[in-house]
Amino acid sequence: MAKPFRTLYPERWVRITALILFTMGLGVILSHILAVVLNKFYSGQATEVLLQFFGVHLEGNFPTWFSSSQLMLIALTCGAIYLGEKVGGCTHPHRTAWLGFSALFLFLSFDETSQFHDHLDDLIEAVVQRPEASVPVAGGATDSGLNQEASGISVYPYLFFYVPVLGGLGLAMARFFFHRATRLASRTLFLVGMGCFALKLVVDSLEPWAYQTMWFDHHLIVETWIVEMGLFFFGETLILTALLNHLAQLIRDLSPSSFRV
Repeated sequence: MAKPFRTLYPERWVRITALILFTMGLGVILSHILAVVLNKFYSGQATEVLLQFFGVHLEGNFPTWFSSSQLMLIALTCGAIYLGEKVGGCTHPHRTAWLGFSALFLFLSFDETSQFHDHLDDLIEAVVQRPEASVPVAGGATDSGLNQEASGISVYPYLFFYVPVLGGLGLAMARFFFHRATRLASRTLFLVGMGCFALKLVVDSLEPWAYQTMWFDHHLIVETWIVEMGLFFFGETLILTALLNHLAQLIRDLSPSSFRV
């Protein structure tokens, strides 16, 4: 493997895990693109099934499972770090924060599979009784089986809750992690991963605009989905592997001879 990759991931098992996850994330995005192209030019029942299974803009399929699984692994890794510090006799007064971060990513994993944020949007719309001025997606998007409608709102309502809450918790976690992790590589991976999460939310907020924007007679929503989910997958992998780096170092400190890989 390239030297920079080894520098970012000194432990062999973390390096292999990162390589697998990055490859899977890229594979999911490429599979989505291939499914969209096939369904556009060779539309049929088989291509529709492929789009349903690989579409990053849809729910209850392979991309959803991949994203939710990474979030679950992040939660489990935070829990493992807490146990490792407890076994190692760590007396840090805020050690239990790892359990809080574990709970946060457990919720995000649940949200990814249950689409809680979508139901929250529906609830907000029902409460405020805002009429929907729907604009159907036409042209290439419809031909690709993406029969989506854009509501008249400019920003998804759930973002008004998620952005400040997740932003505050993300900053708190980053500050905590930077005090706990000693390796520059781990800190860098974590920081870039959190940046990808933030950009994902920014792109998500642009979806209503992308539904209605045409470029060369083509709706930008298709590309928006690809960028948004690509950032999400990449950010998840970076955060997970940064935490695995920290966990691997913790294991070595606990028992260098027993846990060396």
